[in-house]
Amino acid sequence: MKLNLPLACLLLLSLCFAEHLCGQVIEWDAERPLVWEDYQKKHTPLATDGLWAAKTVYKVEIEPLNMAVDANDNIRNYKDLTVVAQFFPRKSWVIERNEVLLNHEQLHFDIAELYARKMRYEFSKLQKSKVRRMDDYQEVYNRNWQACKRDQRQYDADTNHGTREEENKLWKTRIDAKLTTYAPFARGN
Repeated sequence: MKLNLPLACLLLLSLCFAEHLCGQVIEWDAERPLVWEDYQKKHTPLATDGLWAAKTVYKVEIEPLNMAVDANDNIRNYKDLTVVAQFFPRKSWVIERNEVLLNHEQLHFDIAELYARKMRYEFSKLQKSKVRRMDDYQEVYNRNWQACKRDQRQYDADTNHGTREEENKLWKTRIDAKLTTYAPFARGN
């Protein structure tokens, strides 16, 4: 069976848009930290869970979802491109609820926002130079997304998934400072 790429893309975009409309996504907001009620998935333990007491499911996504790319890989609405850090309540779960763990999970989301800001910064440089090629934006996204995942793994390793409070505090200080550095690239600025 041959895949109809435009139709598949349209279906994917529709599903992503439906998640937004149904309140299944929370965008990162400094004024709206995560709360345990946001963790809506009923947890069924898996062997791969290890010692985790919670799981924060997030992603960093390029918007707008209706990006128009021509046959030469040029984005028609390139000036509209941005990036958003999103949390998925229906995919996130918790077993053990305590303030230390919630702060740890919030920092995972904060790290995602940090990389969204870094991407917005790099996108803005491309946009100022009138760069339209999708590959250029995709390279920025891929490089930063890999760095985000690497930092997330390092954060869990350094803090032993949130059980080392002093390490958590060090990471929070470091990430807060970087978020401040990239504050001009917060969504809505």
